[in-house]
Amino acid sequence: MNSEAQWRDLNDDLGVILETSLQGCVERRIETLTSLIYNIGKERFGVEERKEKSYTKQTPNRREQKIKQLRKELKDLNRRYKKSNELEKLGIACITDSVREELRRTRRAEQLENSNKKKAKNRANFIKNPYNYTKTLLGGERTGHLHCSKEEVEKYLHETHSDKERETP
Repeated sequence: MNSEAQWRDLNDDLGVILETSLQGCVERRIETLTSLIYNIGKERFGVEERKEKSYTKQTPNRREQKIKQLRKELKDLNRRYKKSNELEKLGIACITDSVREELRRTRRAEQLENSNKKKAKNRANFIKNPYNYTKTLLGGERTGHLHCSKEEVEKYLHETHSDKERETP
């Protein structure tokens, strides 16, 4: 973008300007500091306009399209079943069962794929930063006050987790 010399010049100039112009209370200095730095940087380097984000509608994947098509087919079969005579109802019922089975298998495959993606994402987050991942998993810090002494807590834990008869076979 810009050379290091320009940035050094900006730093030096800001040092001089800030020494002369910053006087008064802390709030006024902070407000003056931020506006000065922004304005000087804007004059020297210009402002880069942000690009508008174009939101593209996500198209459903192959399985989602198939699930939608199978549900539509089931709906049509149910309508035909209600309007048909007894002989046709047997055939339509058979076709409906096969479509339902196909829908069940497709949904199960989609759920497996989604759960695998979720596991992979969680695994990557854990590997990237185990501390933050565990912190978000367990929730925020607990607040409050303990109303018993440390000795009471240690006594309770000792009684709960120790076995008096551990030496007896």
